[in-house]
Amino acid sequence: WGGVQRTFVGMGKKRKVQGNVEEDVQEQPQSNGRSYTVSIAIPGSIVEQAQSSELRTYLVGQIARACCLYHVDEIVIYAEPESVVKSSAKKLSETAPKDPRKKNQRHDGDGTTFTSANVKGDAFSGDLFMLHVLQYLETPQYLRKAFFPVQKDLTYAGLLNPLDAPHHLRATEKSVFREGVVVNRPNPNGCWVNIGTTKEVFIEKRLKPNIRVTVQLDEHGNGVPVSPDNPRLEHGLYWGYRTRLATSLQDVMDSCPFGSYDFKVAICRTGQTSLESSEIQFPRFNHMVIVFGGVMGIEETVAADDRITLKMEEMFDSSINAWAGIGSRTLRAEECLLMTMAVIRSRIVHAQTE
Repeated sequence: WGGVQRTFVGMGKKRKVQGNVEEDVQEQPQSNGRSYTVSIAIPGSIVEQAQSSELRTYLVGQIARACCLYHVDEIVIYAEPESVVKSSAKKLSETAPKDPRKKNQRHDGDGTTFTSANVKGDAFSGDLFMLHVLQYLETPQYLRKAFFPVQKDLTYAGLLNPLDAPHHLRATEKSVFREGVVVNRPNPNGCWVNIGTTKEVFIEKRLKPNIRVTVQLDEHGNGVPVSPDNPRLEHGLYWGYRTRLATSLQDVMDSCPFGSYDFKVAICRTGQTSLESSEIQFPRFNHMVIVFGGVMGIEETVAADDRITLKMEEMFDSSINAWAGIGSRTLRAEECLLMTMAVIRSRIVHAQTE
């Protein structure tokens, strides 16, 4: 996977980018910016619920669409403890279709055998698979060729519904901000950037080629490189999500790119408040993280992680039960995410406007 970087100008930071009802809706800059962020954390092992490459890709596509619809700023993909992964695989194997040629395995539609044993191996990694598809979908279409080489994880990504996010601009659309890639054309006074329009824009700052950069344009079409957070901070625009991997649930909290999460929410079966309850209220916060569990739930992950010394009620500021009142014995991760964000989005906005 190529090590393409996206530059955070003005923040001194860089982050890596590895890599339909059709309606033109362009979000216009608001007068007030948005300083708070909403993150979600979800285990990469959830792709094991799908029985083929196509279904795994579609599952991740649903997650990306839900995050875009409800203005999620960061998606963290965390690894579950090995004991939880094995328990999840055992639970899944009870209902998953079997490959008649080999016992205890599920047959993948592309001719390979997909088992829980190779999730962490060289053949397949659920965490990396999810990361690659999420980053591919978040990247504007005109930049994908520059950042994403042909690879197996993205075989079916082209079939997914597009995010059509505010930064996925058409060539003729006007916008204060645009995403671009630095063109390999050396210039002593700066660099040229492809921003998806008919003409490249010149910026008076020398950057390495093949770097993704956010460009702010003036009324004359002149560009200045800025942080990808500027559209949100200055104008309240939703400008896509960033992604990162975490080695554990504890690492989700310890490696927060915003310094720390000051409000943590767990979505679990033992949640104190039902998702259907009108009592769900949030305090004003700066950086919120909503943690979703895998097949075995967050409770099992917390109990099995040696790095976590706190109890569930001590680790999280709030817990919500999304399973109460549903009409099925099971709730898939992508369904849980969409249900949860649909309900709490208005609570999040309300908390920030009080």
